[in-house]
Amino acid sequence: MPISRLAPQAATAKATWFWFYSCPFLLRFYLEYKARSELTQVPKHFDISDEQINRELKGYRLYHQVTGRGSLPEVLDTALDNNGAMISTVEKMRVGVPVGGMSPGADMGSGGASYFFTRIRKLPGRPGGGDQAGFYFKPELLRRMDAITYENDKYGRVTGNHVRQYRKTSIQDFKRIEARRGSDETIFKNEVTLLDNIQVVSVRSETERKRVLEVFRKHGVARLPDGRRVQDIVTTAR
Repeated sequence: MPISRLAPQAATAKATWFWFYSCPFLLRFYLEYKARSELTQVPKHFDISDEQINRELKGYRLYHQVTGRGSLPEVLDTALDNNGAMISTVEKMRVGVPVGGMSPGADMGSGGASYFFTRIRKLPGRPGGGDQAGFYFKPELLRRMDAITYENDKYGRVTGNHVRQYRKTSIQDFKRIEARRGSDETIFKNEVTLLDNIQVVSVRSETERKRVLEVFRKHGVARLPDGRRVQDIVTTAR
């Protein structure tokens, strides 16, 4: 490689590691995420691209409602304490995190306890969007090969031939499911990493917004891996 190209690359690498060491949590998150990705990297559908998802599902997100034990700031704090991931019931039991959710007992029987649950919804503040507080994740997650979308509440059932029979996979399916605003579910095996997949954190009040920002500060997170400031992604539901 020409020497003239080495200098800029060295400068970039030096600046990158300076940023990581200036923000210890980001360094820890990067190393843990890299190690986990190498062990559990999830393949993506090749027949749908990120560009197609962003073009045809503009304004759509994967919504996770906070239920059971803990407020939204507490759930965020727990996630950032545990490798920065939103995890399934089984993973919570494995790492010693209190189990909550809408139906953990039924999920255990259906196999859904090994999955993290979301619903397809439009962002608050967008035409047709709701006013639900919670976590809104990027729609590119729908490309994950382990993503399973049902148009009704199946308690995450993955036994027998249930997935083959009821799974929805097309963009038109996703749009139709969101328009119904029913009890659909889109589930992901084990976990969804938070910082690199979150689009919006929607809260109920300005007081709760301040608490969420305090949690991010506690963990040394000022910006997300995509460059956005955390104060720009925490919004108040109307």
